[in-house]
Amino acid sequence: MANITKVIRKGRGKTYEYHAVRFSDPGTGKEKLRYFRSHKDAARVRTEIENRVSAGTYSADAHKVTVREIAERWRKAAYSPRRADALRSTTAADYETALEKYILPRWGAVRLAEIRAGTLEVWRNELLEKGIAPEWKPIGASTVRKALLVLGIVFRFAMRDHVVAVNPVSFVKKPSVRTRKASEERLTPEQLAELFAVATDRTRIVIRIAATTGMREGEIFALRWRDVDTKARLIQVRRQYTHGEFVEHAKTDAGRRDIGIDAKLAAELTAWKLQQKPEQRQADSLVIATAKGGPISASNFLSREFRPALVAAGLPRVNFHSLRHTAATILASSSTPPGTVHRILGHANFATTMKLYGGLTPEALESAAGTLVDAFEPRPDKSRINGST
Repeated sequence: MANITKVIRKGRGKTYEYHAVRFSDPGTGKEKLRYFRSHKDAARVRTEIENRVSAGTYSADAHKVTVREIAERWRKAAYSPRRADALRSTTAADYETALEKYILPRWGAVRLAEIRAGTLEVWRNELLEKGIAPEWKPIGASTVRKALLVLGIVFRFAMRDHVVAVNPVSFVKKPSVRTRKASEERLTPEQLAELFAVATDRTRIVIRIAATTGMREGEIFALRWRDVDTKARLIQVRRQYTHGEFVEHAKTDAGRRDIGIDAKLAAELTAWKLQQKPEQRQADSLVIATAKGGPISASNFLSREFRPALVAAGLPRVNFHSLRHTAATILASSSTPPGTVHRILGHANFATTMKLYGGLTPEALESAAGTLVDAFEPRPDKSRINGST
């Protein structure tokens, strides 16, 4: 059993009082001492040690392990408890972004045993209100939520290895993220035609690909000309551009798929290729690229091209991902079998695809009754038609 003794030390004319937890290491039988300034902290650790010794989960160095050390173990364990090959292609990148940008700069040198829910709540609020250096801009709720989720996974990994007994993240309330209504997540075919009418050049072809195929923005920005067969009218989705790097879809990944395209999109892609410089028409060249042929940042495209196009068309502010929802809705509303929609969209879970069918209202079905190709055809001006009769 562990016990607490008071220790008094003197030095430089001062007297220091400590509370020592004295116990025997169950593995070596050697006496161990751990010192604390307060009796309360000593009592807490004594209880923790006794419980771990009784349960057979005691580890001599557990109280010394830092967040950075356990994060490195987690990485080497391929993000256990999930295998790296079982993760979505972008999940590991999301984990790394949360670790490197938010978690390790603040908590890397801190021992896991010293972290409490209260200090995590302060950190959460600081991220939401102030952000991080050097930008010092408030960080969005979804990003802060993800950082807490990743830190929670790291703590669960540490619990499994008996480094800590409690996961303090589980006691921290995560920021709520506003969930858009289904009607806010998609454009109607009429709105899509209006958007397409004002879009030009690169913006136009990106919108056309997204709304016709339902491809994710990262998948579009990772397309190379070798992935596009305009004669066979086929696009091969093999990778994403995310977090500044290309991430290949695993062969077992649902995101790795072939998508058939209509003759009009095939013709537009052919014309788009001819507009590029000769060196940017090569098989390995990106379909959507910067002037120098490099990859495009999704955030830059959103702020500099997509949102201005929405404003020009007089449409509500929606995310680029809304085009994927639009394509999904039109496909689901045009008698396309669920299995086909599932393969086209590359959903990892078939249940995600089925939610499209369960969530469609009669109004949505009526507005999306046309096919994807029809959505890009100009709509007749009813006022002019009525005036001429």
